[in-house]
Amino acid sequence: MKRALQILGLLILAALGAGLWILRPVPPEQADSVDWAALQAALQASERTPVSSQTNVVLVVVCTLRKDRLEPYGFHRPTTPFLDALAEHSVILDRHYTQAPWTRPSSGSLLTGRWPRALQLDNPGKRSSLTLVLGDQHTTLGEHLEAAGHATIGSTGNPNLKAQFGLAQGLQTAWEPADTFESGTIKIDGHSQVDFLLDSLDNTPEDQPAYLQVMLTDTHTPRQITQRYMRLFTNNLFHPGRRAKYHASIRKVDAVIARLFSEVQRRRPDTLFILANDHGEGLRHPRNHGKGHGNHLYPTTIGGTSIWHHPSIQPARVSDLTMNLDVVPTVLGALGLPQETPLDGADLSGAMLRGQDWPGRPFVFSETFYGKSRKSTAISARFQYIMNHRPSADPAKAEKLFTADDLLSEHNVVGEHSEAVLRHRKAIASWQAQMEALWNQAGTPAEVELSEDTRAQLEALGYVE
Repeated sequence: MKRALQILGLLILAALGAGLWILRPVPPEQADSVDWAALQAALQASERTPVSSQTNVVLVVVCTLRKDRLEPYGFHRPTTPFLDALAEHSVILDRHYTQAPWTRPSSGSLLTGRWPRALQLDNPGKRSSLTLVLGDQHTTLGEHLEAAGHATIGSTGNPNLKAQFGLAQGLQTAWEPADTFESGTIKIDGHSQVDFLLDSLDNTPEDQPAYLQVMLTDTHTPRQITQRYMRLFTNNLFHPGRRAKYHASIRKVDAVIARLFSEVQRRRPDTLFILANDHGEGLRHPRNHGKGHGNHLYPTTIGGTSIWHHPSIQPARVSDLTMNLDVVPTVLGALGLPQETPLDGADLSGAMLRGQDWPGRPFVFSETFYGKSRKSTAISARFQYIMNHRPSADPAKAEKLFTADDLLSEHNVVGEHSEAVLRHRKAIASWQAQMEALWNQAGTPAEVELSEDTRAQLEALGYVE
């Protein structure tokens, strides 16, 4: 009996110890995955080696990362202490947009610098686009850098970006977990992906430049929440709200990115580090934005996160209109590499590195054919205009206009600015004609048959209706 009580006591102590470890405090203003003092020193490094063809490149894409929930973009809760510190030493693009509010067309555009319809990754002609594939006639950033002599390494936690869909083109070393998701559970996290990238980088010759590409899904549903991060955003750990869970997941991914940045900088200081997202998340905040993504073109779902860091880059906040389309031409321009394939984006490297003017676009665009949605948007310096191409008896659903300072798109002012509406309608019509021509020029879309495993993973992510 005495022996049994001793064992029971030890088990209770072990459980208490484990609980205290799991719920250990997190410093609100420091990423807990790195040596914070060493990170600050790395960010303030005096070495100013200019970007060249031998510069390493790291592209971090966070799936479902909502821009207005991040501290560098003005959020008041401690979701991203690392990104906030990084932004102080980086170029941060304030009015940046993704080209679709769901993963495959948006990521295809990000990785190639081409419009989604040029890639035929979002189909205006039928309900589902889940079988569409990036054709090998298109050139990814990985392929550009592979041709330039970089070792190309990548990992995706999102089954939408599996190699079978063409999104791993150009990656010499890649890891996509076979069973990324199952119902209600995420089976791989960002730290495991970082382990893979760092191990692969350590196996790359030191005199060979490297390209690391990682698609993180820690912020995507089904979110597996770290409780000690949750404590930063709610006192109710048993029934936290949707937003508290989401904020805790962002805090987790911030720690993942901090670790990747710190470890790569320690190994290879001459690294161009780029943070991007494929789309955001509605979170029912506001309620009419929905709880997820794909169906709407509000800034909550197409607001683009874009932060660029290199020791030689002068920090700046940029209010010009930019897009994910610009990432590939900007990387190639920064490294002085040829742009031999068609690119629809703009090269921002002259403005970013050499003090030249920013493009000064009058409009940027995005669209979606997700599920039953058929929508497009034109965004200018002062307004966002959204056109719904599905017939509707309700005029309020046919078109919407929001002012640029209406950050949550809560006040449709389409009846108050007739000239702006006409100008944006004309821009949409011209752009739509261009997109239709690109689709038709591309010929028959490339498709694959979904395996049962892939379909199940996509269903767990909410993509199969």
